[in-house]
Amino acid sequence: MQKLSEAEYELATIIWQKQPIESGELAQICEKQMGWKRSTTYTLLKRMIEKEAAENTNTMVTMKLSKEEVDRENAEDLIQKSYQGSLPMFIAAYTKGRKLSEEEAAELKILIRRSEGR
Repeated sequence: MQKLSEAEYELATIIWQKQPIESGELAQICEKQMGWKRSTTYTLLKRMIEKEAAENTNTMVTMKLSKEEVDRENAEDLIQKSYQGSLPMFIAAYTKGRKLSEEEAAELKILIRRSEGR
């Protein structure tokens, strides 16, 4: 998957919430919420279709990728670029200067156990 731009991600967020959605209605929502011209919405949608992230069949727009898939890809990209692919380095940077709540620590422990197959 090619990474979605920030504007494409904003458009995807609307599509995930409303899908399937008619392309004209999508353009109206984007104009109202973000001040985009119809042509801007259609250009971004075309790019997303070319990236195989969305589809427009008979003017009905849907996402081909789930929000979880896109978010996971974005997180992996951030960790790769900024932390040499090291999840521990990312967590250390994120938690530096702040204390984890008991709930956050418990969630992390559960995630670690799951990834180890326990």
